[in-house]
Formats: sequence, C-alpha cells, structure tokens
Amino acid sequence: MGLQASHEENKIKVEVPITRSDIIHACDIAEDLAIAYGYNNIKKTNPPTICNGYQQPINKLTDLIRNEMAFAGYIESLTMTLVSKKDMFVNMLQEPTEEVLKKTCQIFKSKCSEFEVFRTSLIPGILKTLSANQKNHLPYKTFEISDVVVIDESSETGATNKRRLCFAYINNTSGIELVHGMIDHLMAKLGLPYNDKEKGYYIVPSQEAIFFEDRQAHLYILGQKAGVFGIVHPKVINFDMKYPVSLAELDMEYIFDLIIKGVLLKGK
Repeated sequence: MGLQASHEENKIKVEVPITRSDIIHACDIAEDLAIAYGYNNIKKTNPPTICNGYQQPINKLTDLIRNEMAFAGYIESLTMTLVSKKDMFVNMLQEPTEEVLKKTCQIFKSKCSEFEVFRTSLIPGILKTLSANQKNHLPYKTFEISDVVVIDESSETGATNKRRLCFAYINNTSGIELVHGMIDHLMAKLGLPYNDKEKGYYIVPSQEAIFFEDRQAHLYILGQKAGVFGIVHPKVINFDMKYPVSLAELDMEYIFDLIIKGVLLKGK
C-alpha cells in the first residue's frame, strides 16, 4: 500500500509518504490494511457485546424541540455552517480583531469570501433568511436548530460542535412578547418553573450590541446563562431588514447536559 511501517513495543508506527495525501487519520490506515488483506478474507464473528443501533439522545431532544417549534407555526431553516467574516462579525456590530478570530475556527486560505469561518452563532444565518423572505406574507416566523463550532483545546481536533436553537419573528410590530412566550413554552415542556433561581429559569437585562437597549435579556437556567433574546437594533442594517425583528438563541447543549445528569425531565 506504499506505507512504511515498523513495530515499537505494542504499537505499529506508520510513516505516510507525501504521495498519500488521502490519509488524514488512523482510520484511513486501518482501511488500507483491510483492503490489502481483502475484505472477503475477514472471518465473520459475533461481537462480544450487544451494540444495537439507536438514535443519539441529543438528536432525540432536537426532534422534540423541532416539533414544538413547528406546532407553534415556525418554519425551519437550514443555513450554512460556513459564513463570511463580514456576516459573522461586522454585520453583528463586532470588530473581527485578532483576539476574536482566535476564538473562531477559520478556513485556511479560503477560496470564497462567503465561506471564511465556522459560525459561532446561528443569528447571522437566521437574519439572512429573514432578509430573503421579506416579500412573504407577514408575520413570518422561522427557526433553526443546528450546530455551531467553538474552539476546544481538549478535543482531538481542537474544536467541537455545540447544538443551538435560534428562532425569529418578523412583522410590522416587534412581537417580542411572542418570542418571550415561546421561550416560556419550551421551558414549561422541560419542567422548569419561572423565576426560580435554584430549580428553574429566569431572565436578567443584557447589554448585547445587536439588540435594542432595555428590549433584551439573558436567559438563565439553574443559575447559568443559557440564551439571549431581544429586538434587533436598526444598526444591524447590513441584512437590509425592512421590518422589526425579534429573535432568541438558546444553548441546547447545556439543556441536554442537564437532562443527561437527571436534573431535567426526571423519570422521562
């Protein structure tokens, strides 16, 4: 297979030549080994453990939340994981300084200005979706529940995916009360009482640049910040919004961790 290998104690050291640019992981070497040996020569054996396939728990939670959003009249969007620096930072009233970019996964020598960095928030994608659908009948409600990419030095790749939920409402009026009500509905489904700092959720005023002052808040669940919602400020004009927009973004990964630990949805 063109790979130089040597044996060191209980390990096999493989040197990948420059001509094998297709090998980027140890599993690629295992595949080469299987091809060289011959798939038909591998004897079929029963696994020592039972490994029945099942849906990943976080995907099950995602599907349940997706149903609740759809029942409330929200239309699901699916936007790109790769975005431009302009959409991710400049349009969100944040300077793409070197310190900020260090916290973001970037594409090395990107060939396209539209795909330069991995998104760290779902908000830019939702705003672009709203901007492209302003000709539809108002009110227009949309949501996306998907992954963002954040730097994580403890992971194998140096980054990890985090599940987020973002939903927005656009109309002749802001409709912030409807977004707030949707959050209350989701929290009720999760069994969280309102304004309970120890066993439930509560909101506190925030100072995010993209929202109106005094028309925004952070969502806290069991004392930890788990989301933000508010009315988008007119300064965010690069998305060509003609109507008021209210939106929210929630950290579903944190909520999922609470469910796994048995803090939420006990016995369900």
